[in-house]
Order: sequence, then C-alpha cells, then structure tokens
Amino acid sequence: MELMVMTTPDKFHSEIYIVIKLFENGLNTLHLKKPKFSKSHFKNYINQIPKEYHNRIIIHQFFSFVYKYDLKGFNSSKKNKASKLFITITKFLRKKLVSTISCHSISQLKSIKISNYNFILAGPLYKNAEELKTINSKFNDDKIKEIIFSYPKKIAFYGGISAENLLSLNNNHLYGLIIQGAIWYNNNQQPLDVFLEYNKRLNNTSLHVEKNN
Repeated sequence: MELMVMTTPDKFHSEIYIVIKLFENGLNTLHLKKPKFSKSHFKNYINQIPKEYHNRIIIHQFFSFVYKYDLKGFNSSKKNKASKLFITITKFLRKKLVSTISCHSISQLKSIKISNYNFILAGPLYKNAEELKTINSKFNDDKIKEIIFSYPKKIAFYGGISAENLLSLNNNHLYGLIIQGAIWYNNNQQPLDVFLEYNKRLNNTSLHVEKNN
C-alpha cells in the first residue's frame, strides 16, 4: 500500500522546499491540487520542482501539463473533469500515464467505471479535522471494509488520515492512503518527520500482516 501526499490548497511557507525533501526521502506520488491557482502560478510551481521528480506528480487541474512536463498522471473530479477525448488521446499517447478520479460518497463511487482509472480517491473519509475518529456519513463506518474488498487495490482514502487512525486503515487490499493536513498543519512535527513516521508505521504493519498470512 502506498502512502501519498496532497499539497495544501493555497500557498504554504517553504512548500516547494518541503515537497522536494519528501521526494528525496521516498515519496512516490504527490497530488498537486491548487484550486485557487492560475495556470501561470500552477506552471511556476511545477517549474520549481527538479525534472527528476516530475514523474511522481499527479495533477488535479490544467491537464495539458502532463505532456509538457512528462508528469505521472492526472486526477479527474466533478469540478475539473477530464474529457473523454482527452482520456482517449492520453491512453493512446501515454499508456503508462496514471489516471485517477475523486469521489465523495459511496453512491458516487458505484457510478464510476472503474476500468477507466488506475485508482480512485475516496474522501474525505473522516468528518472533519476535529473529529478524526468519526467516519463521514457519506461513506459510513460499516461500509468501509465492503468498499475496500469490492474494489481491491483500487481505493486510496484521503481526508483526516492521522496517526490515530492510520493503522486501522492499513489494509493490503487498499491502493493507498493520502495525507494532507497531518503533513502541512501539524504543530508538533515537521512535514518530513510526519511522512517518514507514517510510512514506517504502514510498512511495519504490512510486513506483520503478510507474515501472519
């Protein structure tokens, strides 16, 4: 299971420097999502990241940049939806390009044609930043395992992933987990330390599960 990171929605002090450090320390996928950024600001953000890490970036807007910068892939959502033509051309030109989609409820998840995407971003999983143990009613606590097993290696949860709930979500049938707030808005730890700690926890638990199986 992969641990991914999503950028802050706005500007963040030293964010580019932190992102580069995350890449240097093993981050394989960064979800670049800046809904308030103009195209030029978005472009400038990518330009500040060394080319050697461009193939680890999945963008959530301005999809044409996947070709200009040889990026890892793109994420489609209700607000920024990739056209069928774009997806068709993308598959033809770049077979290895990762295609993902965001969904915000179980009903929405069931309406997605899974075969069109490498994996699905499902969330926000937890209710809000203050209630990190309360599952969002649109996903329902009782349905979490059902979702995971119904879509093996296709679901990446995001939203409220914390040290408290990280291990309970560690499941070999998940594609991955995406952390955001825990990285950027943690008053107790530096972003890199959070990533390294979470990654270590996940890897150790996964190895333990595999040995028991």
